[in-house]
Amino acid sequence: MGFLVTGGNMDSMVNHYSVSHHRRKTDAFTPGGVMGKRPDRATIVYCNLIRQSFRDVPILIGGVEASLRRLAHYDYWSDQMRRSILLDAQADLLLYGMGERSIREVADGLNRGLAIEDMTYIGSAPEKPQAICRKLSYPVPQYGPLYSQTVG
Repeated sequence: MGFLVTGGNMDSMVNHYSVSHHRRKTDAFTPGGVMGKRPDRATIVYCNLIRQSFRDVPILIGGVEASLRRLAHYDYWSDQMRRSILLDAQADLLLYGMGERSIREVADGLNRGLAIEDMTYIGSAPEKPQAICRKLSYPVPQYGPLYSQTVG
């Protein structure tokens, strides 16, 4: 079928570091508050480990960490532009938000033998992709020019 991956209920970088880049001493989302049980950029790490062992199996990502990084973005922790988490995680599909309904629909489709490439519309989405694209009134900049710009 496939792998459904999330970095947890809180972004791993926010969970590990303070706004001044100091490593936090405890992890409120780990039993006993033990720090270091989850890697930085957990979704990327988990997906890359899966991809090493299962090259041709679909990987779907979702949750807070994936949703915040779905497009090219400024990464506060490294002070640079980063590309979409889909590329760094080598994932096949990103389910925006927590994905409670959409993940079930995608899992059902994979279970029925649908290819991940054929899943262009998830029924729980508010609108079909074509309707959303017609509403766009401005172009989205390409990653290359964004990355080459200096910050600050």
